[in-house]
Amino acid sequence: MITGQSIVDADAPREEWIAARSEGVTASEAHAIATGGRKAWVKILDDKLNGSTFRGNKHTRRGNEREAILVDFAATIDPSIEPNSALWADAHDARFRATPDGIGDDVVAEVKSHAHGHDLGMIPPEHRSQMQWQMLVTGASRALYVREVMDKDGQGPLTDPDWQWVERDEEHIAWLHDRALEFLAWWDADCPETDDLDTATESALARWIDAKRDLDPIAKIEKTAKTELTKLLKRRDHSKFGVQVQGASGGAMLTAASWNRVLDETKLTGAQKSKLQVLREQVDTAVTACEAYEEELRAQYGVDCPTGAQSLRLAGGAR
Repeated sequence: MITGQSIVDADAPREEWIAARSEGVTASEAHAIATGGRKAWVKILDDKLNGSTFRGNKHTRRGNEREAILVDFAATIDPSIEPNSALWADAHDARFRATPDGIGDDVVAEVKSHAHGHDLGMIPPEHRSQMQWQMLVTGASRALYVREVMDKDGQGPLTDPDWQWVERDEEHIAWLHDRALEFLAWWDADCPETDDLDTATESALARWIDAKRDLDPIAKIEKTAKTELTKLLKRRDHSKFGVQVQGASGGAMLTAASWNRVLDETKLTGAQKSKLQVLREQVDTAVTACEAYEEELRAQYGVDCPTGAQSLRLAGGAR
């Protein structure tokens, strides 16, 4: 159900729309705010208070030109979707704002047009956050994500755009919501340079930063020495089987190379080569068909899952 409120009409002057956007957190900012540190927050707030220096480029102009066409396509998937250029605010927190490209019955639409050569791949994290924020603001239960890649002549593609449904993710929304509240509280508090951390976190952070500061120069020296030694040991006869050395200061071992049995196709008969080629083509055709069908199914039934390991790194302020 759409519960958000339209606070700036579609036909309002652009200056009014920009001014209203600058008063809160918008969908296009939500991901940067959620993932960013102080440096990112300062840049975002500076753009709000003083105006962004970005005035658009050929890619943003193309996106604006193609938006109506892509929203029209979105309406063929869900006929309730209509173009939108009004600014919406969350019914519970008016500083949460968004301008979806399209709005329908319990649905929003976000459309993207990319330059020739762009690899669509997975939905970028910032686009995923943008749609989740739009669902938070409007109250929609799902978002229709539509995207295209222009042809090499800069014209719209002849095939239908790529599209998929993105379901409302309450955990993702809660993360964006909490980080947005932190950003707004930081703004309201005149932008303090540090967080109000609990004692345990502050202490652990300080110890890690101190240790990393001491270790980084040593790590660089170790990496350089290791590279030099590896090159020297690889120059030895039969090094692919491994090398062990022992010096006055200690020892080192260069592990053996990995081995794999490969096909020497120069030894195949003509008949064997032909049969192998036919089988490879059959496999390629089957894999292509399988991948296309899986992509078609993902557009309707796909679920979003986190992948990869998380890592800790230094952020702004650590010296």
